[in-house]
Amino acid sequence: MGALLSKIPGTWIVILTLSALLWLVNNRMESNQQEFNDKLQTLNSSVKDLTEANEANVRTIGVLKDVRELDYKVLSSLSSDLSDIRNNQRASANKIAQLEKDNEQVKKFQSSPVPVELACLLEPALCPSSNRGKN
Repeated sequence: MGALLSKIPGTWIVILTLSALLWLVNNRMESNQQEFNDKLQTLNSSVKDLTEANEANVRTIGVLKDVRELDYKVLSSLSSDLSDIRNNQRASANKIAQLEKDNEQVKKFQSSPVPVELACLLEPALCPSSNRGKN
């Protein structure tokens, strides 16, 4: 029995050492768990922020698509209007050319000299010196 008693204090030392070691390991694990939870909370917050930013970007893209569609419609309308203007300009130029060729009144008007007063308005250098600067 003496041998058994001599082993008990060593057993207590081992048990106390193991208890202290387990306590330290447990504290370290709790610390790691808290650190992990903090990082997880930070990541969850970042994911939430990124999700909100992504949703805002999706809304912005939708608005930009709508604006692009409106721009396309306006550009198409302007292109069509420009085509109409060109066609009308060609028709007017052809009509003027025809009048210049066939109409006697137009021929007479074009062959008449430009009145001095009108020439003076169009080109001040052609004005007589007495008329310069008068408006």
